[in-house]
Amino acid sequence: MGSRDEALEAEAGALLRRLGVQLPLANPSRVDLSQKGITAREAVTLCRALRAATSLQVLKLCYNELGDGGTQALAAAVDRHVSLQTLDLGFNCIGDDGAACLARSLCSNRTLRTLYLSGNSIGEAGARALADALQSCAALGGGLETLHLTGNRIGPGGACALATALQVNKSLTRLYLGGGGIEVQGACAVAAALAVNNTLRYLYLSANRIGDQGLFSIAQSLQQNRCVRLLELGFNRIGPAGVESLANSLWGYAELRSLHLDNNVVGDRGAAHVAAVLPSLSLEHLDLGFNQIGTVGVKALMKALLQCVSLTR
Repeated sequence: MGSRDEALEAEAGALLRRLGVQLPLANPSRVDLSQKGITAREAVTLCRALRAATSLQVLKLCYNELGDGGTQALAAAVDRHVSLQTLDLGFNCIGDDGAACLARSLCSNRTLRTLYLSGNSIGEAGARALADALQSCAALGGGLETLHLTGNRIGPGGACALATALQVNKSLTRLYLGGGGIEVQGACAVAAALAVNNTLRYLYLSANRIGDQGLFSIAQSLQQNRCVRLLELGFNRIGPAGVESLANSLWGYAELRSLHLDNNVVGDRGAAHVAAVLPSLSLEHLDLGFNQIGTVGVKALMKALLQCVSLTR
């Protein structure tokens, strides 16, 4: 048994040296292993060392080759880890099985606050598993504060599951769902959650084809929830009618600091609606790029800017 332990320790040491990690691994608070070509098999070896890294707070493993197998091994290391606060597993070919393994570890880990899963292949089943974990964490108190799921395939069903979790989870403050194919149905579900969740402050919904109909629902929710600080809605086929409903809901919205409506089809009429509401806001960042806005729309915006002392970008 002793010789086996020695062999495993030697294997872990060899892997860490290849990855350029300074030994011992028990001391660093931050380890960046991005773009190291780490495979699922190597992840199993790596996790043996991670369990002993009791001071580790940030672990970056993005752009590797972990897949579901490597993610399962990492989930075992994350489970009940005493110090890990940020885990980056973006762009690792992780599917539903890997997401489900991570979800189970979230239920027992009380320190992890930020989880990056962007650019993977997580579908509806994986999103549902993560949603179940968010609900379980809500019952226990604490849990994730930031969840990155941009560039996955969660679809309307996955968005609905996450939205259901958000109705009871009060720890998550930042949710990234860009490019997830949530469409109108998913946007309406997220809007329903937003109406009762006052802790979610940063919502990223770009490139989801929510259109005017999806924005109508979000706008209605914002009449009840006045705590959102950032709203990202670029690349969503939003027209002037959708922007009008949003502008009406945002009138006098004191908390909002950043509004992204780029790469839509708001035109001059939509720009005029934004211009009309701008003086009543405390925006610091406004993005209306690539929206078919002509001279009339630009003039309306420039006139409104004279009354917007808070806007810096």
